[in-house]
Amino acid sequence: GLLVPFIYARIYNGVFQLRFEDTNPRVERREYYDAIREEFAILLEAAESELGFAPGKWDVEIIESNDFPIMYRLAEKLINDNNAYVCTCPTADIRKNRRLGIECSCRKRSIEENMELWEKMHSELREGEACLRLKTDMKHPNPTMRDPAIFRIIEAPHPLHGDKYRVYPTYDFSIAVEDSRTGVTHAFRSKEFEPHVEVQKTILKMLGLRTYEMI
Repeated sequence: GLLVPFIYARIYNGVFQLRFEDTNPRVERREYYDAIREEFAILLEAAESELGFAPGKWDVEIIESNDFPIMYRLAEKLINDNNAYVCTCPTADIRKNRRLGIECSCRKRSIEENMELWEKMHSELREGEACLRLKTDMKHPNPTMRDPAIFRIIEAPHPLHGDKYRVYPTYDFSIAVEDSRTGVTHAFRSKEFEPHVEVQKTILKMLGLRTYEMI
């Protein structure tokens, strides 16, 4: 899968990015970063020597966790635009309500209440006690689009940032924002992520960010 975007980038004089999607500290280790760099370097050097695609290295390295402050500001824009709210329902209730298409009382919170709870997510609320959800449509025919969570609390040290952060973006939020910000023009999504494409496009639309092709 790695060689396809690399070859396209070289054919069309694009930029090939090596991006670390390190938004879940529980599955990341510091040694993974160097191991990935080393493996990619070997593969891309081989692509240059055997296939003639040069230069056989990545053009830009991006570590998503370094952009958390930017993502936080975008989350606050969603809250202030009344496009996101903090939900304090138990996880089991959230899953049940999404399955049945039922709105919870958290959805009716004011912008001021949501901002206050958002701040508390970064300080005193514990893991599992709150998440930030996109305000879409709880009756949407695509269940993935029913007020999906976009930030959650994870109380675990990050391999690069330690205990600096405790609120982490979900995959849909981080990948949509990073693809848009870093100039990606065509994003290849595997089959299981097809229901999430609409969520990612909605996030970009609400934020007024550049859109791109999701294949």
